[in-house]
Amino acid sequence: MSTTYRLVVESGPEEGKSFPVPAKGCGLGRSSHNDIALGDEQLSRLHCRFHFRDGKLWVTDLASANGTLVDGVEQVECELQAGNRVTVGDSVLLVVDEGAAANGGAIDLGLASVSHREEPQAGERRIKRTLIWSIASFVILIVAALFVRNLIEAPVTGSGEIRSLTPAGQTESLQLYYEKLECSAENIFRYELHLSDQGQLAVKIDDIGQQRHVRREAPAAVDPQLIRELVAEIEQSGFYALDPRYEGIAIPNAHIGYKLTVVLGSNVREVRVINRNEPEAFRMVRERIETFARNELGLWAIEFSHEKLEQMAQEAYLLGSKLVREKDIQTGNLYRATQSFRECEHYLETVEPKPVFLSEALLALRAANEMLEERYKDLNLSADRAINLKDWPIAADHLRQLLELIPDRTDARHKDVERRLLDVESRIRNRR
Repeated sequence: MSTTYRLVVESGPEEGKSFPVPAKGCGLGRSSHNDIALGDEQLSRLHCRFHFRDGKLWVTDLASANGTLVDGVEQVECELQAGNRVTVGDSVLLVVDEGAAANGGAIDLGLASVSHREEPQAGERRIKRTLIWSIASFVILIVAALFVRNLIEAPVTGSGEIRSLTPAGQTESLQLYYEKLECSAENIFRYELHLSDQGQLAVKIDDIGQQRHVRREAPAAVDPQLIRELVAEIEQSGFYALDPRYEGIAIPNAHIGYKLTVVLGSNVREVRVINRNEPEAFRMVRERIETFARNELGLWAIEFSHEKLEQMAQEAYLLGSKLVREKDIQTGNLYRATQSFRECEHYLETVEPKPVFLSEALLALRAANEMLEERYKDLNLSADRAINLKDWPIAADHLRQLLELIPDRTDARHKDVERRLLDVESRIRNRR
């Protein structure tokens, strides 16, 4: 069977262009990071991917905004044949089997199956999308429908055995598409993450009720070593053994859904969780990906809604205030209070308008830092005095209190005190 395919743009902004589908597959979208980048404003940055499975050509939608249609029918994942037309945004691509043409075979242009009448359907979807944003009362029903329709189960191995997808000595390219959606009658919160096969990481946050919109892209490609570590964790998590869909009972006035697509080389797996607790393997991978994004983008807690961020910030502020009041109960409480106040500030980094308690938290952070620095200087001075007098037991006692005062081992002050304490303890042992 021939696997030499080409995609010909029959209509759209790039009409007349054609693109071969390489053996490794290719991504299509508006972003220049795609193998096929089309100047079509109705495309998502990373819209869909064409790839081979058992010598057959498939297309997988990558959580795009407008969807991917094959012969006028919206698909999540679909096997393609010569003559199929794939509609993405305002563009229509004809699937051509060049191998069949080279061997004298006829190319099925698909004239009997569908005409260009699918383009008005794309316009209707754009109108529907506008209405979603304008009429809040219809949002939950429409969003829920997007999650429960067109769910196609990805293939699994017959034995159910979890096997490594990456051959020994070979590094497969990794792509991730993750979406979290939380809806109520009052608000829609959407978190979207894309990791391209070139290591480009991007995150989008839309918090409609609070008019909060965050767009972050990593300034450079992710370190390949980090990608390899992430691949290993996903392979070992059991994610590829999960069912394609987990759905619970809808909660009144609430909808929460997750969709995670992992593309590892030519292996594609999509799992959706709707209105229910996540399977353990799914939760592990999701949390790992969210942590990965936070670390790469240097932005805390961007995957939470405005309400959740404000709630976590207030809890951190209240905890910090409690630790300050209990600063004399445990030596390290003052340092822990400064960490809680900083967490409060970080949680509110993307929240607008800022809640009133943030200014109180910042004032409390400054006061706690001043108290901490004063105690540090006093104890440090006492330790130095004891060292100068060669009163090693007293010096060791003060240094140990300093370690409790600054319990963070990564803090430069903790490291300096630890080094001095080792020297003092060595002198105590030598005197015995």
